[in-house]
Amino acid sequence: QKYLRRRSSTRNFSRRACSKVWSALSKGHEVFTEGSKWVAGRNSNLFFLWLDKGTLRSLVHGPLQREEEYLRIKDMVSTAGWDWSKCSFPIPRHILMDIKAAPIPRLANIEDRMAWISSPNGDFDSKDALNVCSAACYGSLGIDWSIIFSIGLWCLWIRRNRVVFQKARPSLNLKVEVLAKATEYVFVGANVHSAPTKSTIQVKWLQPPVNWFKLNSDGSSLGNPGRAGGGVAL
Repeated sequence: QKYLRRRSSTRNFSRRACSKVWSALSKGHEVFTEGSKWVAGRNSNLFFLWLDKGTLRSLVHGPLQREEEYLRIKDMVSTAGWDWSKCSFPIPRHILMDIKAAPIPRLANIEDRMAWISSPNGDFDSKDALNVCSAACYGSLGIDWSIIFSIGLWCLWIRRNRVVFQKARPSLNLKVEVLAKATEYVFVGANVHSAPTKSTIQVKWLQPPVNWFKLNSDGSSLGNPGRAGGGVAL
């Protein structure tokens, strides 16, 4: 919430000099924007015409009344509930139901705050971070997360032993090694299918009984449909 206040710098990260913390946060700005939302507090200063998926203003054709564009939530809420008389335009029913379903504290002195959408309490924790990383970081590689996690533990254990017993210097490219080994395992080891074992079928020709004729036939095809051939012996 500290770094996502409404200010112009959130839209121009790369154009201005900033600290390392702010520069790192700028790389995840798109994730922050899609995964967070504003929770209105008592006497909320959030603009009423602002929505997560756009603005109510985009649904209105024509000019608004004076100062109507700058209405805040606190201007639309009273002790009796929502005061729709201050709106000069009709609000679509589905949006109206969403607005009514949003909880607005009327007694507790709670300020407007940012919340993480998928979190029950609105806080962003390590579980949410893992879900974001699992969905975004490794999906394009086609590698299951359990494989990366297992190989990561193995590489970390080997690195630890080298530092403790061989006095080796800690390396900072652990993630590169883990991804390389996981990729090698998936595309070289895990996807190897053993060739089917060939077997020989012994065939013996038996002559027909006396005064009988025997017709032997056989054939094969390369697919269905496909090239085919056959033969007979009389």
